[in-house]
Amino acid sequence: MWSKLALGHGSIFTSYPNLRQPEGFSFYDSRLENLTIDALLSDDDFLQTQKYAQKDVDHNLELLLEEVPLPPNEVLRIPTLFKNFTYPWPSNLDGLPPRLHRAAPGQSQVIAYLLVAINGVVIGSDGLTAKPWGPIVDDHDTLEQAMRDVYGQAGIKVRTTGLTAWRVGVSAFQEPDFLLVLPFWGPAFLAALVI
Repeated sequence: MWSKLALGHGSIFTSYPNLRQPEGFSFYDSRLENLTIDALLSDDDFLQTQKYAQKDVDHNLELLLEEVPLPPNEVLRIPTLFKNFTYPWPSNLDGLPPRLHRAAPGQSQVIAYLLVAINGVVIGSDGLTAKPWGPIVDDHDTLEQAMRDVYGQAGIKVRTTGLTAWRVGVSAFQEPDFLLVLPFWGPAFLAALVI
């Protein structure tokens, strides 16, 4: 998708420049402000990170499909990008074991480059997810349109929210329903959580 964008659109920015949210709640990386698609695609580290992440995505999908009776052609593939987030964690000066997970030698830690649709919620034929804030071509967010197209193949109409402090929505609906009617400050609610 990105190499197609570079044909005739390489000078556009990779993301919106107005992503800042109040009170610091934002995924926004200020380095995206002036980064064009051409610049991104000429960054060897970025390209290697995409290959590395894709290898892991493919491996995990293979493991999932071994356990779930789903034909591979029914897997919805939402375009996304990754950035290398491997950090050279300092050693602990207090003598205790490290409290942060380090990447194993030869491995990398990657995170989403922009917001991704996987954190959304789908109920029936409706979906709600974070706005990906991708490159704008012809007044359309190209990542958002690609996401809508893929979900549309499954009959799902996706709505996006501009919140950048989006968190995983996979546990939006839980059982038992009786937790929803108990006053959260009461002992019955607390006892139900412990069970």
